[in-house]
Amino acid sequence: MKNRKKHINDKNSIEEQILNHSSSYAVPTGKSKEEVWIELSQKINREQITNRKSSFSIVYKLTAAAIILIVSSIAFLYSDTKITTGFAETSKLYLPDSSYVLLRAASSVAFNKRLWSSNRELELDGEAFFSVKKGSNFTVKTKEGRVQVLGTKFNVISRAQSFNVACVSGKVRVSLKKNNSNVILTKGLYTKMQRSGQLSEPSEKNIDEITGRNKGEFYFKKTDLKLVFEELERQFNIELEYQDIENRQFTGYFVNKNLETALKMVCKPMELEYTVNNRLVTIKNLSK
Repeated sequence: MKNRKKHINDKNSIEEQILNHSSSYAVPTGKSKEEVWIELSQKINREQITNRKSSFSIVYKLTAAAIILIVSSIAFLYSDTKITTGFAETSKLYLPDSSYVLLRAASSVAFNKRLWSSNRELELDGEAFFSVKKGSNFTVKTKEGRVQVLGTKFNVISRAQSFNVACVSGKVRVSLKKNNSNVILTKGLYTKMQRSGQLSEPSEKNIDEITGRNKGEFYFKKTDLKLVFEELERQFNIELEYQDIENRQFTGYFVNKNLETALKMVCKPMELEYTVNNRLVTIKNLSK
């Protein structure tokens, strides 16, 4: 019975539309009744489609505008505070809970002031030393991995494809994004991302070497010479030009107070010579 009623209603609806349109529709000459019926039906269908498209267009525009408004509001509410340092520049930054960050040269941190009390999380690109007040979980996110703590002091380096963490006090959990590799560090322990993509087993690290970086003292142990040169560039805002240093490693340190002294401390034990021309430093092997 319901189907029969629906059929009757549909038929009445069609007939009403035909009557409405027929008042302005001229009867074509030379066409059969069937042809006229088909042409009139097609005209009605075209107008229905046009009306639906128009309604959809209005709804779509209103929806899009609402989404843009919501996204803009969220972006404002959750906007980050970002601090960036240039070459030969450092910055000490106090977070909303009185934890602080010593941001090294050519580095940046970003965090959310509005949500800090409930979500102590920040993003680091480069290197920084952290002194964290006890409280809820504190997380440092980097491109390669993350460091999670409750209350401690530690140093994080995340540059290019290098990632290492050293713990000065307390306890930290270090994990990588690409796999399930993670380690726990306590006072005086250190880990780094190896070429295999895994974290190294925790090893002892001289705490004075870790905190020495806060005073501009940079210690290296069997470190690729290229990485040492890159640190010199960051600390003194210079450009080093060099060749043939592949597979060469450096053990020693330099201080970022004087360029000439720092170059001697690195180049002399490696049997390298250098020339300084404004910001350009050219380094060559003595044997050549």
